[in-house]
Amino acid sequence: MRIVVLGRPEPVEKLEIVEINADFATLNWNMPKDTGGADISGYTVEKRDNDSCNWNLVSNSISRTNCRISGLVAGLEYNFRVMAENRIGLSSPVVTETALAKYPFAVPSAPQDVVISEIHKESMTIDFNPPRKSGGSRVTHYICEFRENNSQFWKEGCETRSTEGRINGLIEGLEYQFRVRACNIAGPSEPSDPTWCAKALDPCDAPYDLKVDDITASTVALSWIAPKYTGGHRLAGYDIEFRKHPGKIWQKANFTGVQSLFYTVTDLIDGCCYDFRVIARNTAGCSSKPCLPVVEIDVKDVYIPATIEFDQTLLEGCTVRAGQDILITAKIAGKPIPRVNWMHGNVDVRENDFVKITNGPTTSELLIKDSKLKHSGDYNCTVSNHYGTASLSCHIAVLDRPGAVDQVQVYGVTEERVRLQWSPPKQTGGSEIQRYIVEKRETSRLIWTTVDDDCRQCNCTIKRLIKDNQYIFRVSPSNKYGIGTPKESEAVVIKNEFTVSRAPGKPKIASTMSDSITITWDRPTHDGGSQITGYHVERRNKKNMNWVRAHKSAVHECRLRVAHLQAGNEYEFRVSAINKAGIGAVSEASEYGAAQDPLYAPSKPGSPKIRTMMVKAGATFRISMKMKGRPEPTITWRKADGEMNELAVIDTQKSRSTLIIERATVLDSGRYEFVLESAAGTKDGAVSVRVIDAPSAPLNVRVTDIGKDEVKLTWDTPASDGCAPISHYIVEKKTADKKSWTTVTDKCEREMCQVKSLITGETYFFRVRGVNKYGEGKEGVTVEPCIIASKPDQPMSIDVVEMTKTTGHIAWTKPLSDGGSAVTGYVVE
Repeated sequence: MRIVVLGRPEPVEKLEIVEINADFATLNWNMPKDTGGADISGYTVEKRDNDSCNWNLVSNSISRTNCRISGLVAGLEYNFRVMAENRIGLSSPVVTETALAKYPFAVPSAPQDVVISEIHKESMTIDFNPPRKSGGSRVTHYICEFRENNSQFWKEGCETRSTEGRINGLIEGLEYQFRVRACNIAGPSEPSDPTWCAKALDPCDAPYDLKVDDITASTVALSWIAPKYTGGHRLAGYDIEFRKHPGKIWQKANFTGVQSLFYTVTDLIDGCCYDFRVIARNTAGCSSKPCLPVVEIDVKDVYIPATIEFDQTLLEGCTVRAGQDILITAKIAGKPIPRVNWMHGNVDVRENDFVKITNGPTTSELLIKDSKLKHSGDYNCTVSNHYGTASLSCHIAVLDRPGAVDQVQVYGVTEERVRLQWSPPKQTGGSEIQRYIVEKRETSRLIWTTVDDDCRQCNCTIKRLIKDNQYIFRVSPSNKYGIGTPKESEAVVIKNEFTVSRAPGKPKIASTMSDSITITWDRPTHDGGSQITGYHVERRNKKNMNWVRAHKSAVHECRLRVAHLQAGNEYEFRVSAINKAGIGAVSEASEYGAAQDPLYAPSKPGSPKIRTMMVKAGATFRISMKMKGRPEPTITWRKADGEMNELAVIDTQKSRSTLIIERATVLDSGRYEFVLESAAGTKDGAVSVRVIDAPSAPLNVRVTDIGKDEVKLTWDTPASDGCAPISHYIVEKKTADKKSWTTVTDKCEREMCQVKSLITGETYFFRVRGVNKYGEGKEGVTVEPCIIASKPDQPMSIDVVEMTKTTGHIAWTKPLSDGGSAVTGYVVE
């Protein structure tokens, strides 16, 4: 009989903490040795932190011998206990050792190199580098902290995931320090080293456009432009720094704040190279970043020719309204500093209450206040030093009422009218002249009377004036800006200013014809004060007493051909000049002249120009010759070096003769002579004609030497080269039984050719053509066929067969080679 005693199980064995983290722990144990006579139905697990005396149930239904416990709080110490359970009850608990709930890695190290990168009156931005050690876990974020300079308490400013943080909510004018903590899953790191103290102020912009104005052996003159934004406070001054190049340490050049925008750095070493930069400071104590430095400045005496530069808008011209100020700024450079001279047109500009000239080391300014029309024109600025001179001009247009017209002239004064003439004003006021206002005034009165208030031209005729009264006239130009300054004429008396002219010179007979006589005469010695507009010419027949007008209208030259005369009659002539006052005094009558054709000896014919005519073959050429002479000459044509072409045509008309030859050939080349003959003499001349064509056929084409498979071909030059040098020849061959020709060579430059690669025993013909720049000429062909063969070898083994007193019988064998042709016979000696 078996008796089972039931009871609670014994405690579990080998309870241990396999793993513990900040939020969970893993336990492992073995089953109890004595289960109390019943099966283990499960395990009960409980936990307790050191801050509490109570055990908290984790689970009472665990069937395995391990358990994962979650919900731990990082940083607390925990104990765990396990109890086995059967149907009778729970075993005694087994408690683990105290364990700390923490991650298996550490917090990171502190961030490095924390600097203030940007400062404003309500915020600041800091930059830093990540920590060297992450503690085994990725850094999740950074905590930026700040404190006031006089406080011991740090405040959290912001959290950031990058290595840059912006802290807002600062108070303007207070000084702040900053530090940073790095955080991972394990928690925040130790704080970084704090930054320097920075005052919460808007930053001052850096100066810009730093330039070197002058360099000597021990000084450098600098200039710059003030910062655009000064941080909301007035600028206190500038600090100038320099360093030797190359170098890293900047030195301060000024001992007190520099208030101006230029400074000369002194006590530099001759021959050394320096860098320079400028820092701005405002009254709140904020300093700007250094400006962009000028580098590699060699300290030595430098001599630079003078130069000048205008703004592009000035070079293109500047337009202002009258009353506005004119400012012309010239950028100048040079060493030593150049002298400046301003000119308006060709006159030096002089300073007064309205004109000011301001010269600086790099600029020169011309200021004209309350501009007027007289300030329009070209302005020239000239700069010069010992090493050069430069100048530039610009045009200034002042929009205003126009200036006065130039020189009002009075002319054409008569009892009834006067005429005015003037030139447009040189200064139009920047606008087109729309009209002119013409006025008159008697010298005995002060009131001006308008003659024409809309005159569109630069002249005017004024009528209805009082005879013998003295008048003054004035003209005022007008544009869209108003009426300009009037210009007065000289006083003039209204009366005629001229009389009839004096008599012309005695007419002379220049030439006569059967129906006309040409006369000439001299102008009058005085025109009566008025321009001569023509001449009145009269004639008289020797048989009559009355003078008759020789021409219907006035003659405008001092020469006239009087036509419609009776042949053989004698005539005399007289002339009167005409001006505004009328017809003047009559000249002395001319000598009598008969209306008849002139008689003179015939002249020699004209001499033609000798020249050379180039004619293309097949074209038609004409040689035309103009014939002059009295009586009219005759012309004879001939060819000097041969007979003239039978088809030549000679076309001779009244004063020209033309030789025509159609379809010209080389045979028509030569010298064509002509002879002009008349009773007065002869004239001859010539024209050379060259007909350009391809050359004629080469002469005497022949084979001069025959080889086994080659021949030597020679020929003479063509009779005609076509008026151009023969550049080369084309040699061709063909066999006697064929019609086609084969080219041997097309670049033969001499009158000889070696034709190779011929077939022994074959019969050949050869032909040659010359070539010049006008083309290929005619071919010259060998007269007789050529057989390609050489001499046969000598017969072999001669034997005497029979001999008698009077005869002999000999025999031999045929030669080894017949030379390419059958042996036709033998010569026995």
